[in-house]
Amino acid sequence: MAQQVASLGFWHWDSQSDQLVTSPHLLEMLKVPEMDKILTLSDYLERVHPEDRVLLEGTIREASQGGILRAIDYRMHKNDMSEMYVHQIIDFLPGSQHVLVGIIQNVTPQHHAQQRIRDLAYTDELTNLASRAYFFLHADELIKSASRHNEHLALLYVDLDNFKDINESLGHQAGDILIKEVAQRFQTILREVDFIARIGGDEFCILLDDIKDYAANVALRFSDEFTSYAAEIAKKCLNEVSRPLDIDLKRIYPTCSIGVARYPEDGTQIQQLLKAGGSALYAAKERGKDRYA
Repeated sequence: MAQQVASLGFWHWDSQSDQLVTSPHLLEMLKVPEMDKILTLSDYLERVHPEDRVLLEGTIREASQGGILRAIDYRMHKNDMSEMYVHQIIDFLPGSQHVLVGIIQNVTPQHHAQQRIRDLAYTDELTNLASRAYFFLHADELIKSASRHNEHLALLYVDLDNFKDINESLGHQAGDILIKEVAQRFQTILREVDFIARIGGDEFCILLDDIKDYAANVALRFSDEFTSYAAEIAKKCLNEVSRPLDIDLKRIYPTCSIGVARYPEDGTQIQQLLKAGGSALYAAKERGKDRYA
């Protein structure tokens, strides 16, 4: 009963005979019928997710040969084909040098809760784009990679024009609908390698890198070619955003302004690029909005 309350099960494995014994509650956790016994280590590993088998088998065999008794997490498949995350600790059976005991705890609820926390931290809930927090992590990695390989990056700092007026005249729900629609429109014109995040209420940042395919199709010097690609994407963003949108039987004509910054010409750190992109964005707004600078 105490094992069930704690979601615990266990196995014994004799490394000399390869005989493995599982507790009734572990079989219950895996939804394995009593007659469908798990008799060897190989039988048990068959229940483990293919991507985790090598790690688990290595951990068990290392321990059986006097190595470190490691605690690990891995995934198992139940008989109903659902997945279970487990935490395992191992030790030798008291008085034995060749029989290992594995204590298994079902940690699926904890794993899902942690995954939810990560999703909330790194995903914008309204648009399902990357969040501001994830944007900074990803941008730092891109900049490090660009520095190592002597590559160029571009940052497009996007801000919707007159968004405050739409919120005030049509309500915040209409504003949310517009934000979601704009996010979807951006995704239709970007490559898989391009990165977009929502970093504020009506602000987005797009990071462009890896233009090798594009470079093969244009006859320009590298820096000019990259600037040309950033300008092309900026124009596509302006065109996509400006398509009319019907919200609550009212047709609106959204627009956006975009500031473009380049790595390393405008900065070698993300804060420098954001500052340069923000200045360019301000210039675009000053020149009448619905444009890039």
